[in-house]
Amino acid sequence: MAPRDIEEDTLLIVQCLFDDDEVLDRCGQIETDGSMSDDDFDPVIIADKLRQLADEYNDEKMEPLIKALHQATANQAVQVFGEAVETLCLASSQPELSSELQLLRASVALGRYVKNNSPQLKSKVAGAMATFLNTRVVGWVRDQGGWVQVTNA
Repeated sequence: MAPRDIEEDTLLIVQCLFDDDEVLDRCGQIETDGSMSDDDFDPVIIADKLRQLADEYNDEKMEPLIKALHQATANQAVQVFGEAVETLCLASSQPELSSELQLLRASVALGRYVKNNSPQLKSKVAGAMATFLNTRVVGWVRDQGGWVQVTNA
C-alpha cells in the first residue's frame, strides 16, 4: 500500500474541523478499538480527537487574536494566523508537550473559536490553518507516522 499523503490528509482534517456539527455526528457511530492504522485513516475521527486536545484553551485569550484575523487580507491570513497561534502557545505553554503538539493544539483551538464565534471568517481561517499546519507541523506528523499515530498518542 502506498504511503498516505500527509498534506492532503491535513486538508481533509481541517475541512472536518470546520464542518457543521451535524456532519460530524457520525463520529459517535464509529467504533474503534483505539489502535487505528494508516488504513483506518478517518479525518472525522482525527478532527474530533484534535478538538478534545484543544478544549483546554480559554476563549478569553482568543478575542484579540480574532480582531487581527478580521483585519487581515487574504494574502496576510496565513501570517496573522501563525502569529495568533504563537501568541496562544506562549500564553498557555505546557513544557511537557512538544512544540509541534502545542502549535497543533493552539491551531485547533483558534479554528474552533472562529467557527463558533466568527463564522464569516471560516473560509479564510480554514485555508490559513491548513497552510500553517502543512508548513509548520506536517514534518513532525510524518515523523510520528501520520495523523492516526499523532492522535492516538
